[in-house]
Amino acid sequence: MKRFIKDNCKLLIGIAIGLLISTTGVIAATILTSSEVSYNGNKVPGANTVQEAIDTLYTKASTGSDCRNGYQKQIENGSEYSCSRTARQCSGDNCILCKRAERLHTIACSQSSSNYCAKNNASGATLTYGNQTTTSGVLNTGDAFDCDVNGDGSYDSNTERFYYVSTKNNGITVDPNMAVLIYYSNTIGGEPAYAGVKWYATSQTNENGPETARNELPTESQWSNVQLSQTVRDITYNNNTVRKADFSYEGYAARLLTYRELYAGCYDGVTSMENGSGLYTKCEFLFENTKYENNNNNRIDSFWLETPNSSSVYSKYYVWIVNGYSVFLTGTTANSSTYGVRPVIEVSLSDIEY
Repeated sequence: MKRFIKDNCKLLIGIAIGLLISTTGVIAATILTSSEVSYNGNKVPGANTVQEAIDTLYTKASTGSDCRNGYQKQIENGSEYSCSRTARQCSGDNCILCKRAERLHTIACSQSSSNYCAKNNASGATLTYGNQTTTSGVLNTGDAFDCDVNGDGSYDSNTERFYYVSTKNNGITVDPNMAVLIYYSNTIGGEPAYAGVKWYATSQTNENGPETARNELPTESQWSNVQLSQTVRDITYNNNTVRKADFSYEGYAARLLTYRELYAGCYDGVTSMENGSGLYTKCEFLFENTKYENNNNNRIDSFWLETPNSSSVYSKYYVWIVNGYSVFLTGTTANSSTYGVRPVIEVSLSDIEY
């Protein structure tokens, strides 16, 4: 969350409930006590006067001391700054966040419908998620990793399985040194689950970003050993234009996958991602723990992307989803509740053993 501290900040500070105070006095007539004065959610216990509270909060904001644990002040333009995540503290083997999986997840295709795994595999055939063959020092889409996201020192192949998709890319911010890995399951409250949630609950529109879906991602306390390179980022259409600027993932250790990352990793150069089986060739791992593999009605077809659909007809409302039904990319309104949340982590290449 950006906090802008201007040179004239002390001359004019806005306070909720209609009070504006400057060095010349009260501008609006609402009267508050010192305990009601706040800035960015911070209050000053023990302040004797409103002016003392304002002075204390101004000093706190100016020095950047209001950056919470795990964040540090980052100067951007003169007196402007943002609170950005600090680097992970580690040494030696502890710096390795993700290690190549020693075994791959497998399950029998138990779908009777030919529109799911039975379209590409005989019913009862073993589905193997991720690449069985890897090359040392090379990352390929589908490479399976176990990542110590909770910081307990273990790499649990059952609950900490991730798959490499591509490098970081939302069409505007590109980082070839930051790997994007997707979790093996959808989550609710940061825990593996099959339920669907809305991308944005208040209306069908996609203008505010995935505010509702974000709440089901693992938090920084749940996955304390991993962090996003940017907690505030632009939500972009698939045509690389901004739909929602400065969307905040603050407090969360993961985010949603973008269209550009999916395209970079899963497009095979032949089959359109937006047609039947367009994601199967390279990215069947995306459908682990969905209805794609299993008739179980408790499981859902697919999961949300972070990216709204830029089509002129649907751009105001539609968001891209990865759909296990016929294995393709499609779109639906932001307040649909039948799609899941699948966490993506960002990991520096230097933190991956490959």
